[in-house]
Amino acid sequence: MVRSFVSTLLVAGFAAAAAGSAFAQAAEADRAFLERASLRAADDNCELFNEGERLALEAGYWQSRGALLRGGYSVSDVTSLAEEAGAYALQRGCNDRNLALSADRLRDAFKAFSRTPFMEYFADYSTWTASRADSDDWAVVQAAEDGARLGLFNAEAGAPPVPAVFFPIEEGYAGPVSARLFLRDPLKSPSPWLGGVLGVRDGPTPPPSGISKPYWAGDVRVVEEGRGSPAGLAFFFAGDLQASLSELDPREAVWVEFAPSPRLRNAKPTRTMFEIGDFRAAAAFAAIPKPAASQEIASADY
Repeated sequence: MVRSFVSTLLVAGFAAAAAGSAFAQAAEADRAFLERASLRAADDNCELFNEGERLALEAGYWQSRGALLRGGYSVSDVTSLAEEAGAYALQRGCNDRNLALSADRLRDAFKAFSRTPFMEYFADYSTWTASRADSDDWAVVQAAEDGARLGLFNAEAGAPPVPAVFFPIEEGYAGPVSARLFLRDPLKSPSPWLGGVLGVRDGPTPPPSGISKPYWAGDVRVVEEGRGSPAGLAFFFAGDLQASLSELDPREAVWVEFAPSPRLRNAKPTRTMFEIGDFRAAAAFAAIPKPAASQEIASADY
């Protein structure tokens, strides 16, 4: 089991020194988010970290933010905490001793974390698996109970992964001919769609069609597994879908509709729901540059 990067970064440094501010009022569970928020603001101002360290910090920030929201915090509460943490960081300045100590601890933790090939990130009922391994088809993926998948697919070696959905097919079955993904349209509904009635949430629920925005998949590819037999079809979307998914609330859900061939009589579209969860954190982790070939993959964290 990979040691949690969250626990690695819970140090009594820069963030803990903010007595009298939001830090002093927050519970222990909030400190991961508060420290990441302060370090993000300090990095924006002082350019503390390299690309990999910054992506690791982003993964930790969005992961802890999602945990707060799923734990009952409102968006406004989390936003206020982040703003206060950022204001404290900027007030202290780039030469602050506690900032330097906390930044050094993050860099030290990143040396081991950067060699971690995969991580799991969560939603209420589902899991995103994020992988930095060249051999994996998916950089980020969530699997539904019916075998469908959503995530970022490594479609081309050396290129960034692209948003995609996957539909499993059996031998002799033609499979769907198209796929489209529906998510909340922020222009029609700026607030997160959390389902339920009268503000009572009853589990992840995709937004109704009236406030949804469709994304149509373009290219399609047969995905092979095992002995070379086709395992299913992967449908690829334009890259802007990743940004749209990242902007959703981690408590929200989307749904994907797979359209059957019109030659199949009485066939109906298949719909599958996926949770947003910590997708943004998983994508940041998967984007962390791989260590140089001369660096040995650490095994102590497994």
